[in-house]
Amino acid sequence: MRIIPVESLKEGMVVARDIVKASGHCLVSKGTILTLSMIESLPHHGITIIPVQSEEDIPVSFSEKEISEAEEACMEKVLSRFTEMPSDPMMKILFKTALRIEALEYLKCANKQ
Repeated sequence: MRIIPVESLKEGMVVARDIVKASGHCLVSKGTILTLSMIESLPHHGITIIPVQSEEDIPVSFSEKEISEAEEACMEKVLSRFTEMPSDPMMKILFKTALRIEALEYLKCANKQ
């Protein structure tokens, strides 16, 4: 995700997060492809910057087998961040989440090469 000043926005950019006014009203939803009229209307609502998707934000699909193999490859790296294999339920969730994130990053990097 990149934060872009409204004056630098271009048609076709994709909004990375909901754009909400101070009143709580959603002006532009996450995933919306910006049009020129949308861009021109944002300053009238007090919006000066917008989070837009960057190339890294575009989801890449991997099979469960690929993810499982990547998790095995990343296990030692993730384990090094914990003092021991977690036994507490919340720490187990954190560990599994960290492992999944590390594995997906590993796969994304391997895909770029």
